[in-house]
Amino acid sequence: MITINSYFKNSPSLSVVLDKHEWYWAHLPPNTRVDTPPETLLEHCELVCDYFKKLCEVHQLEGVIDRLIEDCLLLNKDLRHSQNIKDFVKTLFLNIVSFHDYGKVNENYQVLRMKNIASFQENKNLTIVPNYGHSFLGAYIFIAYHLEKLIELETDTDTEATLTVFIYALSYPILCHHKPAIFDAEDSLKKSTLDKWFKELWGYLTLYQIRFDEEMSDYFLKDEFEEQWNDFWVNSQNSFPLFALIKLSFSLLTASDYLATHEYMSDAPTTDFGVLERDRIEEFTQFLRSSGHNKVAYKALEGYQFKFPTIKSNDNLNQLRQEMAIELIQTVRQHLQKRLFYIEAPTGGGKTNLSMITVTELLTANPELTKVYYVFPFTTLITQTYKALKETLGLKENELVELHSKAGFQSKISKEEQKDGEYGDEKKDFIDNLFALYPITVLSHVKFFDVLKTNGKETNYLLHRLANSVVIIDEVQSYNPKIWDKMLYFISQYAQYFNIRFVLMSATLPKISALEIGLSQKPEFVDLLPNARSYITNPNFAERIRFNFEIFEEEMTLERLAEVVISKSNYYAQSHGSVRTIVEFIYKKSASEFQQLFQSLEHPLDEILVLSGTILEPRRREIINAIK
Repeated sequence: MITINSYFKNSPSLSVVLDKHEWYWAHLPPNTRVDTPPETLLEHCELVCDYFKKLCEVHQLEGVIDRLIEDCLLLNKDLRHSQNIKDFVKTLFLNIVSFHDYGKVNENYQVLRMKNIASFQENKNLTIVPNYGHSFLGAYIFIAYHLEKLIELETDTDTEATLTVFIYALSYPILCHHKPAIFDAEDSLKKSTLDKWFKELWGYLTLYQIRFDEEMSDYFLKDEFEEQWNDFWVNSQNSFPLFALIKLSFSLLTASDYLATHEYMSDAPTTDFGVLERDRIEEFTQFLRSSGHNKVAYKALEGYQFKFPTIKSNDNLNQLRQEMAIELIQTVRQHLQKRLFYIEAPTGGGKTNLSMITVTELLTANPELTKVYYVFPFTTLITQTYKALKETLGLKENELVELHSKAGFQSKISKEEQKDGEYGDEKKDFIDNLFALYPITVLSHVKFFDVLKTNGKETNYLLHRLANSVVIIDEVQSYNPKIWDKMLYFISQYAQYFNIRFVLMSATLPKISALEIGLSQKPEFVDLLPNARSYITNPNFAERIRFNFEIFEEEMTLERLAEVVISKSNYYAQSHGSVRTIVEFIYKKSASEFQQLFQSLEHPLDEILVLSGTILEPRRREIINAIK
């Protein structure tokens, strides 16, 4: 059985495979480091492989890769039980990183991109243009090499057809590793173009000692291969494993390639990959358990008798919060190996605190879990939760990051330690934020679900980091019901293959697990608060707010609304000496229009403020702090 370590230990070096390997360059140094020699193809390939191995080790991806390959082969029952076939597919996966830049041996890349005129001359008859042909040539060499190995495997016709599809499918990360997306629409080339390019490229195979029958170059241009490709997808009961395997390989290849190139260009290796160590988990778990309501809840765990007090009071409200924490702890400890959870809790019940208890319980019981992601539909919730996590868990600056459209780059280095304008620090900040090299990440739902489903290169950088993590998705009810079935599909599949613990939270939780979406095995969620309705309907929560519908039946205009606000504000101010009035709108445009109208009227307020998602973060914090 092939492992990642055994593969790299036993694979021949490029220095053995490629004659005159020292002639070929992969990168030129930046203008700021003119004394640095060009990076050779051998040096670059070895460094990319080193980062690939490190990422697989840090994020414990061996099991993820094996699970995906195992179920990719479910199309053919005989394939699944053959270790030779599994090893062949795993070798395909691992060779993606080894072969990714093999196409840089073409002389036009060396002359036109690397200015390597001492060893090469331009070949004007070579017509492959994208990236001077190196990505296409690399994919071609990958395909030719493995088709040759497939012939040596001496399998039956059906197995050969299936493995041929795997060879071509797994060449895509190489073909697209310099494009903005995998499976780019521009990859659909005419057969006549492919035929021409293949004839041009066949001679490059001999550089890598690939003894390949030239006739095989035309193999997948024939209708026979197209039929095999179509049959593969038609017969596939669940295409997710192959989809995820290709995305994962693309993520690992592009991330490893980027980090290796960054190290050469900046002379700054990446060593901190943003994962939680066991001792640090123990520290912030104890920090959480020793504060406020949590301290009381953990002390009262053993044999606690639930009271569910219904008389409205602050003491009873706090007791209900403690009881929710106790019930959640007891439930999660009974299901620590499960992967899908619900937290349904009333508004004001402390869902964020309950989620942090869940996170610490899962991290403590499952040593393989090393990252945490909090996912929100609104940037305001991201910022609030970022602060709550930092304070409640006692987190440091280098352990927590918020990722959304309005968040600037966060630095792991304190301002006192930074040197103004130092290129290395700035580039390090860029790398840390681009790859989210923080153990705890708070991000938008758009960014998170893009990582799960899209083809984008930069988005896929993060995919491999999701393995062996805890993901909290809050405010589920705010997502469009039309996409709940897609959410359920991706959540259940990634939970299974990537060993992710998903926790879905809401005050009014839609049970998306009840949806019928055609999965062979229906995903089972654990309700961490089985008695959620008892809390939600309790007067201490249900009657915290009283609704007044006296103007509900009127035709409501902004002018009429202004009348009501002024009247109610004046009445309250006369009774209490002062007044602060909040008017909430669904749309930002309505809020701005109301502010302009209100300011033109005679009103009792000293200041009028607008708070929305488009307000810049420093000003937003200033407004919130002023109100508090």
